[in-house]
Amino acid sequence: MLGIMIAFHLCILFQLIPFNIVWGGKLETVEQMRSFEIMSILVNLFIIFFIAVKAGYIPVKINAKVLTFIIWIFAVVFFLNTIGNLVAETSTETYIFTPMTFLFALLCIRIAIEGKVKNT
Repeated sequence: MLGIMIAFHLCILFQLIPFNIVWGGKLETVEQMRSFEIMSILVNLFIIFFIAVKAGYIPVKINAKVLTFIIWIFAVVFFLNTIGNLVAETSTETYIFTPMTFLFALLCIRIAIEGKVKNT
């Protein structure tokens, strides 16, 4: 799902999708869009990295408690993003991304409460 989100943000970055449907409809310039989209892509890659570490797919030694804390932070960020999407000015964010970010929050909670970390 995060890969799909990265692909979506790449489509916005390359202006295949109009940027006025994201970021609450608040972006006014292409430069703003580029900054926000690049940051979003990097954050999604960051999340993928830590989830892959937690799952044992990337053999990096990170303290299990630190790793779990990071995943909890992701859950909180996705939950806050869900609230932001609920009050967004664009219907795309309200109707499509609200359930998606809520699901991401729930999945991060599920990953965070999983006690076993394969590589630590």
